[in-house]
Amino acid sequence: MIIGAIGKLKGFHVIISAAKYARQNNLPIEFTLMGYSMNDKLMEEAGVSVTGKYHEQDALDKLKTITPHVVWLPSLWPETYSYTFSLAISANLPVFAFDIGAIARRAKEVGMHDLLMPLSLADSPAKINEQFEQFRHTCTLL
Repeated sequence: MIIGAIGKLKGFHVIISAAKYARQNNLPIEFTLMGYSMNDKLMEEAGVSVTGKYHEQDALDKLKTITPHVVWLPSLWPETYSYTFSLAISANLPVFAFDIGAIARRAKEVGMHDLLMPLSLADSPAKINEQFEQFRHTCTLL
């Protein structure tokens, strides 16, 4: 699950690459964008389900209705806070992100440092999906 309004700096191309890779390799990973992007048609063509805009006051209920296993916040620049991170934490969801900015700092503060990826993986959809697969495998062992 990706949350928000996704443009270039929020990881638009990274999401598309990861979703295409997962689809081409028949990985059991579903990508859903709770929100919208700079080009929803391209997102959907890549295999990302796009829910569309939502009202802030309805966000937590909408997120809980979708019931994702994880949230991925693939921002490519150092956010200063991140409302979407707060939303994911409020829903008790694990958060994957790149190890930069406030999202990374906050993830470390709540013990999710192991879900942070080096920014260098932004150009590697195979390695990004591998991170998701490893997490999935770990969860099934618990």
